[in-house]
Amino acid sequence: MKNYYKKTVIAGLILLSSISLGHTLEAAPKKLTLDAAHSSINFSIKHLAISKVKGSFRSFTTDVVWDRDATANSSLSGEIIVESIDTGNEKRDSHLKSGDFFNLKDYPSITYKSKHITKVSDTMYTVVGEFTMKDVTKTISFPLEIVGEATGPSGHNRIAMEAELSLNRFDYNVKWNNVLKDGNLIVDDTVKISITTQFIEK
Repeated sequence: MKNYYKKTVIAGLILLSSISLGHTLEAAPKKLTLDAAHSSINFSIKHLAISKVKGSFRSFTTDVVWDRDATANSSLSGEIIVESIDTGNEKRDSHLKSGDFFNLKDYPSITYKSKHITKVSDTMYTVVGEFTMKDVTKTISFPLEIVGEATGPSGHNRIAMEAELSLNRFDYNVKWNNVLKDGNLIVDDTVKISITTQFIEK
């Protein structure tokens, strides 16, 4: 009888330990790998104050650690390769890479590194971090939305995240412009950015 109770107690402890370990593993932050084929960074800016010029950066990398509940364990950073800018017009792209705008020669990348992430709801988060473009670094915040999760063909979980924000390019010494007779700028100062990403949990 004593052996029976002893075995029962030991089995119970093992079961509790397994459950506890399972919860610990579940709660651990996860490293997310960018699926570049299903991700994009797009931007738009007004031209002559009447229409928008749209473009994208074709090459960028991310480093994301994600814990949707314990956001103190989460972090995200990214690097955009300026050389990859694409507005569908080679002449304009060359001008954007020149010293008038991004100055590719001296500043080949644009970077962002989060400082802290706050959970607002089950799908919305606020990200605060340091954004660096050219020789200027500023602390900015933007809303981040988890737009969906699904199991991919490989069996790994996938998470889709999106963000939209606006920046004043003059704040980052991207200042080339001319003023029209009516007082409007040829190129607006405000750039709207749209980020769509899909990550794989591994």
